[in-house]
Amino acid sequence: MGVFQPNRIMFNLIIAEQHRAAKNLKALIKIALILLFTLNFSSAHAQDFFPEQTDYGFRFGADFDLPGKNLSADYRPGVNYNLSLMRYFEKFTVDVTAGYRQFQAKYPTLSQATNTGTTGVFTTSPFESFALSVGAVYNLPLGDNTKLYGGLNSGFYFTSYSVSYQDENTSFYEGSSSKQAYVAPKIGAAFAINNNLDFDVHAAYNVFTEHYEVNSRTGESGTLFTSFSAGVGLVFKF
Repeated sequence: MGVFQPNRIMFNLIIAEQHRAAKNLKALIKIALILLFTLNFSSAHAQDFFPEQTDYGFRFGADFDLPGKNLSADYRPGVNYNLSLMRYFEKFTVDVTAGYRQFQAKYPTLSQATNTGTTGVFTTSPFESFALSVGAVYNLPLGDNTKLYGGLNSGFYFTSYSVSYQDENTSFYEGSSSKQAYVAPKIGAAFAINNNLDFDVHAAYNVFTEHYEVNSRTGESGTLFTSFSAGVGLVFKF
């Protein structure tokens, strides 16, 4: 019996992953442009109804997340959703953010022939994580309605994923849940739609350091995971 996944099938899978990632990114950009156009169209009327109170804000965001070190070989790009509570000062903004991301496995199931002539199947689950972080940025105004910002996020990610294998004679399962220290430098730009509504675009380089639990064993790991994210957000100020 030959190998179940020939080179041509592997090549087609890689091309399909690239097309899927490009399609997800195009969809995110399209949503951002439609949202920005709609908000700009209505901003002139909306300013009459919102008092100027901008000490706090809620931010709803979505990012296109590209896996990096120790992730890119096994997982494809995903979307990261996040919710933040913002506190505004004269030149700085601080936030507390909760987020969720999921990377789907490039090959959720992968089969290959064994030495005994049977077929073994590897199964890889999605890489899921929930995040809690605090952040701070320095704001650089560019006129009345636009500002650039740069800063840092820091906190924890709680991740889970699993790998299993089974054939006629052998089976194993390895599940991992981990708490990862997280840091991410970030830059972005915010555009005021009215006194109480901002639209922003941003990018971040995410670095995770893993403390892991595998099959009920705990320990420290020097493994680093990275990803690059870019996305959009909508901020309601109050």
